[in-house]
Amino acid sequence: MAQEMAFDPGQSACAFVRQGAERVLALEGELTDLEAKFADPAYYTHEPCLARLLDQQEKFLEAYNQLGGPGLDGQVRALLMAIGFEDHEVTLPVEHLSGGQKKLLGLARIMVGRPDILLLDEPTNHLDIPSCEVLEDALLDFDGTILAISHDRYFLDRIVSRILYLHEAGIDSYLGNYSDYEHQRLEKLCSAP
Repeated sequence: MAQEMAFDPGQSACAFVRQGAERVLALEGELTDLEAKFADPAYYTHEPCLARLLDQQEKFLEAYNQLGGPGLDGQVRALLMAIGFEDHEVTLPVEHLSGGQKKLLGLARIMVGRPDILLLDEPTNHLDIPSCEVLEDALLDFDGTILAISHDRYFLDRIVSRILYLHEAGIDSYLGNYSDYEHQRLEKLCSAP
C-alpha cells in the first residue's frame, strides 16, 4: 500500500474495494466466457468440446468458491464496516470521504484480494488517532505477514514482532516491538567496547 492512493472520485467505496479482488473478478470473467460457449452449438453439440468446457467450468467454479466469489459483495461490505465505515458511507463516492477513510479504503482494497504479505509504506500517515486504531485492529486480524516502513513508534509497538533496522553497514534484526528494539539497541550500544 503506497503512501498516496489514486482514486476515481465518482466511484463508490464498495466498488473501489471490490476491484481489489482481482483473482475473483478474473474468474468471473472466465465463467462468463464459458457460459457464452455453452450457448454456442459448435460447442454443445460436440461431445469432446462440451466435456472440456464442463471440466474447465468445474475448475473455475471450485477456485471461485474457494476465494469467496459468491459472497464477494458481502465480504467487501463487512470489511468496510470492520474498518470503521458506517452503513451509509460504503456507497458514498470516494470524493466525499476523508483522507483517513481513503487510506483505510486502500488497505481494504488490498486485503479483499487475500494477499499473503502486506507491504505498507508509512500506513499511519494522514490518519487521526481513532483511524490509526482501526487500522491497527485490522492489521492485527490479518493472517499473513506484514512488512511495514514506519516512523510511528506507537504503531510499531502495537503491530510488529520484529524490527529490521537498515543502515549503511547492513541490517540489524531485533525480536519484539519498537520498545523491545529500543531496549535491545541500547543494551548493544552499552556493551560495545
